[in-house]
Amino acid sequence: MGGAPQDEGKVREMTEKPEYIGFRTSGSTGSAKVIEKTAASVEADAAMLLKSFPDLFGDRPYVLATIRQEHMFGTLWRKLLPEIAGCEVYDGTIVSAEELTAAAAGRGKILLVTTPSFLEKAVESEDFRSLGASLAGVVTSGSLLKKDLSRRVRELAGISPTEIFGSTETGSVAWRRQADGEEWTLFGGVSAWREDDGRIAVDSEFSISRPFVMGDSVEFVSPERFLLLGRADRNVKILEKYVSLPRIEAAMERHPFVGKAHAVASDEPVPRIRALVELSAEGRAALKKSTYGALTAALKREIAGIEPFAFPRRIRYLNGLPYNEQGKLVRSEILPILESRYQEPVSENEVSGEDSFSADLVFVSDAVYFDGHFRNFRILPGVVQLDWVCRCIRRRWRKGPFAGEILRLKFQRPVLPGERVRFTLSRLEGERYSFSFKIGESVCTSGIMAWKSK
Repeated sequence: MGGAPQDEGKVREMTEKPEYIGFRTSGSTGSAKVIEKTAASVEADAAMLLKSFPDLFGDRPYVLATIRQEHMFGTLWRKLLPEIAGCEVYDGTIVSAEELTAAAAGRGKILLVTTPSFLEKAVESEDFRSLGASLAGVVTSGSLLKKDLSRRVRELAGISPTEIFGSTETGSVAWRRQADGEEWTLFGGVSAWREDDGRIAVDSEFSISRPFVMGDSVEFVSPERFLLLGRADRNVKILEKYVSLPRIEAAMERHPFVGKAHAVASDEPVPRIRALVELSAEGRAALKKSTYGALTAALKREIAGIEPFAFPRRIRYLNGLPYNEQGKLVRSEILPILESRYQEPVSENEVSGEDSFSADLVFVSDAVYFDGHFRNFRILPGVVQLDWVCRCIRRRWRKGPFAGEILRLKFQRPVLPGERVRFTLSRLEGERYSFSFKIGESVCTSGIMAWKSK
């Protein structure tokens, strides 16, 4: 569930009628839109949640969140629920496992409000594992928590994450903990049923209309419990045949080179499938020794279960899928990536601190930015290196498009295709960032950038 409130997507704002709150939806399935909800319905939603989870708030845990309070999920779980329960809340928005551990130090019991996309990276960090018994609970929303990830959190923290299903339009609808099974349980005061087309219809005082038909297909196993079957709008027609995008993703993810995949249908007159792929460790190792073209050819040859006409015509390989703060993949952000010819370098051994980031990079030889630079001595263009710095700053510290200046820049050694480069980035005072690209002990490029968003 989620949705950024109105006011250019930045802050929560009361509309002209003070009893209403305007929220902007995430835009994950199309254009974002503004949803008005009564303050009373949002407050009733929070009161219901508190009553539903006495185990999470009984000891008044310190609340740490990786999502902002301006979104619907954040408004409920980072703002209203802690206020009602009398819990202290960390002022900042957690962006890494390292920052999570630092913020939790000396705070006793912790309630983590987060998304599956954050947990996927966090569970690989020693910092997350060190939290152990400090976690009173983990609450997630925004996308489905995969079974293996839920199990991994349970192994590390001894608790099964609490997943919340809902939307900006409906408010909170249902919850589950996968230690108890895959079914979702409706919250008290919420009734729901399956429409003829398979979608779930919801009726509650938290909803903007009664009933409200969601875009998710379900199968009810009892009047209060159901299974989620996926988004109804993720079946698309390609060459007069219906294609399931989740099935394409599942088929791709069975290949050992693919960690995660996200498929979309293009908006062309004749739709075609395209995909974003986050490579597994095995996939990254293979790509470093090969090319993007050869890797795509191997996937097309070796992946079973996808008809030739439905195999993605274009694949962009990423170090991580571009989830937003709500843990969702937004179409307006995905399409520019797919339309661009840019392929990210392979990134490994990433280390994040509150004010730092470092990683080992390999810029693969058939990347478009090596074309013509230079014909007889191909090197990595300086502008591509600066672009990578900007991309990392925007992702790591959630910045807008760059409109600042380069204060210092020095090129000392060229970077060749396939070379392993150590990239380091540090945040300085006054929104300045220092960076360097090194091969072994040799500095290739270094500089300082003053950041200013457009």
